[in-house]
Amino acid sequence: MPKRFGIVLLAVASALTLFYLSPSTLQAQQNQIQRAHDAGFQNGVNDARNNRPMDLNTNDWRGDRLTAYQQAYQEGYWSVRGGGGENGWQAYQDPEAQRAYRSGYQNGVRAQQNNRPMNLNTDDWHGNRLTAYQQGYQEGYRSGSAVRRGVNGWQAYQDPEAQRAYKAGYQNGVRDLQDNRPMNLNTDDWHGNRLAAYQQGYQEGYRSGSNGGGGEYGWRNYQNTDDQRAYQAGYRNGTIDRQANRPMNMNTDDWHGDRLEIYRKGYEQGYRGDRDYRY
Repeated sequence: MPKRFGIVLLAVASALTLFYLSPSTLQAQQNQIQRAHDAGFQNGVNDARNNRPMDLNTNDWRGDRLTAYQQAYQEGYWSVRGGGGENGWQAYQDPEAQRAYRSGYQNGVRAQQNNRPMNLNTDDWHGNRLTAYQQGYQEGYRSGSAVRRGVNGWQAYQDPEAQRAYKAGYQNGVRDLQDNRPMNLNTDDWHGNRLAAYQQGYQEGYRSGSNGGGGEYGWRNYQNTDDQRAYQAGYRNGTIDRQANRPMNMNTDDWHGDRLEIYRKGYEQGYRGDRDYRY
């Protein structure tokens, strides 16, 4: 009986392993990360437009999904406020968060000027103020470099392994967008600051897309006619909402599944774009 029971347990464990590693399960996880990203960007844009202070807190996401949410939130917030930089502390209402941002900015500039690797660690701030410090640090570190982001963004890092992580992330981000896969920041290859470098590179690569790029003509990245229509519809609606000063709204009943994700990509590009849509 014990032997038979052990065999049953082994069979159950094997089945569970196959389930958790199945492509459908991985796809579902990637879709959740994309949803967290979209929600973060939308909330960041809406908070900035309503003159609310930056607030990265949410109870809706955990782990990698929370990371995707918070990074996209900041992107959305700065897309309205015109970026961070030296005066990025003005986005915070809390005086201590303002101090934290300025302290981080100064430390980031100093570290870059002295050719030290990026180091977001500090025991001086916690919670939202730690987030403000780290945002300021990254802005200060990048401000001292001639190459801030993009394919050469690895030059912002002194650590050779962080450089490798950024390059790997950039390549994977470009590849995923070209293959019409959702954004996926997960990787077991990097940890700590090198994981942050990988994720930064991945997002830069994912945004860069193929040679066609994003923006108004991002639909050219898709071969399927309905995919192209979904992107164009999203871009059009995003531009119209931006011009009318309406909050970002990626919801639609016109598209579903992968084409809904394409619609949302187009919408986000239109909402962030600087070109007017012609009715």
